Amino acid sequence: MYTADKDLMARLIHLPLTFILLLSLLAGLGIGLVFYVTPQGLGLSDDSIAYIAGARSLLNGRGYREAWLASNGPVTHFPPGFSTLLALIGLSGIDPLRGTRLLNSVLFGVNIFLAGLIGWRMTA
Repeated sequence: MYTADKDLMARLIHLPLTFILLLSLLAGLGIGLVFYVTPQGLGLSDDSIAYIAGARSLLNGRGYREAWLASNGPVTHFPPGFSTLLALIGLSGIDPLRGTRLLNSVLFGVNIFLAGLIGWRMTA
């Protein structure tokens, strides 16, 4: 391990508990805020439809396919990560269309937490 990595790990281990709790609270508030302001979910675009249809295709066991097009060929122009996460959420019985709201809210909270860590690292 590089010395810079060791130094960073040592600094992260010594983060004050109150700072971690504050960041967690802010992240939780961010998640709640996104849920509150999007009761019907976020707006859909062509890309959104592609990711949701890809997740539904994965759930149906057909692979990552263009289920929204007549060709129904393999998807080659949208990365599969988001659709795969939606499909994993879909395994619990939640429709991928509704799962996007959950996933985007959680990712928003993670961004808040990570931005706080970056801010702490840049100023500490």
